[in-house]
Amino acid sequence: MNLIDTIIGIFSPTAQLKRIQARTAVELAQRNYDAAAKGRRTDNVRAGSTSANTELQGALAILRNRSRDMVRNNDYAERAIESLTIATVGTGIRPSLSAGKPRKTAQIKELFNSWADSIDCDFDNNTTFWGLQELVARCLFEGGECLVVKRVVPNPIKKVALQLQVLEPDHIDTLKTGIPTSTGGMITQGIEFDSQGRKIAYWLFPQHPGEYLVNKQPNSIRFLAQDVLHIFRPKRASQLRGEPKGVSTFNKLRDLEEYSDATRVQKKVAACLSVFVTDSAEP
Repeated sequence: MNLIDTIIGIFSPTAQLKRIQARTAVELAQRNYDAAAKGRRTDNVRAGSTSANTELQGALAILRNRSRDMVRNNDYAERAIESLTIATVGTGIRPSLSAGKPRKTAQIKELFNSWADSIDCDFDNNTTFWGLQELVARCLFEGGECLVVKRVVPNPIKKVALQLQVLEPDHIDTLKTGIPTSTGGMITQGIEFDSQGRKIAYWLFPQHPGEYLVNKQPNSIRFLAQDVLHIFRPKRASQLRGEPKGVSTFNKLRDLEEYSDATRVQKKVAACLSVFVTDSAEP
């Protein structure tokens, strides 16, 4: 018993007994799980009960930036992202096309291949459909998520008007959050929901917000959700954004890198130290 229990027991022994029983029950339940025990070993553990979206909202930009820095400057991280990308898309994920009739199927395959094998499928005119797949996979693993915007650009010369624009997740206007809409919905972290909680639109910057070549910060533009592919791997229910791959290893990779650098410097310094042994009896 503690002091409060003792004082309560003077006036109400029944209330004192209930407090002791309740506290004992909690302690016994926690003892069944070592991770739930309280003590010196768990004093520095910070574990909140916040949702996935609350946890990511304040940390996602930092995690994404550090992940990119890690890939740029750490050999292990670069090889990991490269291996994951190759293992995911290989030389390209090719769809199986069928229109029911052989002749119609052949025409569709020919049209798709002519579109996919040229840069006409890319809104930025940089790569083919297979190159876009690699770009999406790398962006997904490195930044945690990727956006693919469907663009319809009519052109009398081209047979297919559809183009795909790959965007990094930085384009999502996360400052638009907690804003109610006129239809009873809500905008949360740049994603607009209807009154039923279904995604109906994305608020995206037309240019990357970190692009220094842009003189003025652009305003975000509303894109219908049906025209945006938001690619990420949710780890918890109702999660809206994706986290970069391997965030739990960032500190360990940095420690390993610093250890490797220190070892190399040590070897270089040791190689500069030399000792010459001479015989004083020699003329």
